[in-house]
Order: sequence, then structure tokens, then C-alpha cells
Amino acid sequence: MEKLLTVSNMNTKLLVTILIVLLIIAIGVYYMFNMQTGRGVAQTSTTTTTPATTTKTTTTPATTTTSIQTVWKPDGEISPGEYTGHEVFGNGVFEVYWRVENDTLYMAIKGKTKGWVAIGFEPSRGMADADMVFGWVYDNGTVVVLDQYSIGVTGPHKSDTELGGQYNILKYGGKESNGYTIIEFSRLLNTGDKYDKDLSSLGQIKIIWAIGPTDNPTAIHTARGSGTITL
Repeated sequence: MEKLLTVSNMNTKLLVTILIVLLIIAIGVYYMFNMQTGRGVAQTSTTTTTPATTTKTTTTPATTTTSIQTVWKPDGEISPGEYTGHEVFGNGVFEVYWRVENDTLYMAIKGKTKGWVAIGFEPSRGMADADMVFGWVYDNGTVVVLDQYSIGVTGPHKSDTELGGQYNILKYGGKESNGYTIIEFSRLLNTGDKYDKDLSSLGQIKIIWAIGPTDNPTAIHTARGSGTITL
């Protein structure tokens, strides 16, 4: 009986010890749980993210202004847009067309004739000192354009090369059609030749003009006149 009480007491003590250990473990778990919960709240921050605003940019294409201008061709045909200037002289007997690009003059002269046509720039008196261009078209279609200079009031007009100058017509062409002769040519505004007038610094140009009855430039003119054009 005494032995049984001893075992019972031992079991009771063991049970108490186990309960105490379990209680300590439970307290520890509870403490740790509260500490972890507290840390989580402290470190958690609520961030409200505002969605980025996307601005849609509409790009308006640049407006390109295209000058409607025909490419210059010395073919004896005056096309719409090929020239920017135009003057009529002698009641339609003689016409001048021109266009300036950079340092170059592009010109067409049109005369009511099947012979030669001519224009002179900046004469001092009559024909004197005029920088002249003569042109005509043979029956076979061959075009001739002369770069000349008038020495006296009534001539003569000689080729620049005869006087020691240069031939400064860059390109030329022409056509004879429906009773008219058209000559087109280009030259620098300032050729540097003393027998060519410097047209680069002149706005208004004094001109003389004439037409002849045949393809012989020495034949006397059938009509002539003077006037001005503004480059």
C-alpha cells in the first residue's frame, strides 16, 4: 500500500511537471505570436499607387509647300510654270519669258517671224554697249544662238569671242512653229565677261529687242523696240 502511494505521488509529480512544461511552452508561443504580429503591423505600410497618366500626343504632319514649277527645258516650247516672268512688246510681235534660280537666268524670247529674234540688255544709247543674244532655227531644225555685243548706237554687233570675250550661253534650244520663232537659253547673271552685263545686282533691266525676216543675222530687222523687265 505504501509502495502504491509512492508510485501515485511520483505520477502526480510527473504529471504536474509535464503540465508546467506545457504551460511554459504555451506562454512562450503566445508571446512570440504577439511579438511577430506587432512587427508585421509596424513594417506594413499601405501605399496607394496612382496609375501613371499617359498623355497621347497627336503630331500634326508638317505642311510642305511645294512650288509648282516646271523643270526648265530649252526645247522651244514654253510650258505652264516654266517661267515666272513674262512681258509682251510691240502688240504681241515680241515676248520675253524669264526665270531666275540662284545665280542663273533662264530666258525665252518669242518673235512673230520665221527668221531671227534678238534681245539686248542694258544699252547705254540706242544699241550701243548692249549685251545681245541672237537666235534662229534653220528649216532642218538646227538651232543657232549667238552671244554678241553692240559696239555703236546702230551697231555693229559682234560675237563676244571676236572682241576677246567668251561665249557664255550655258544651254540653248529653239523651235519655229505657226509663224513664230522661240529661242530659249540660260546664262549666269554675272558671267565675269566684260562684254556681258552683270545682271545680278539689277532688279529692273532695260532691254532692246528686234526680229528679222530670215535666218541671216545681218538682214535688216522688220520690227524692233525697247522696254524694261524686272528680274
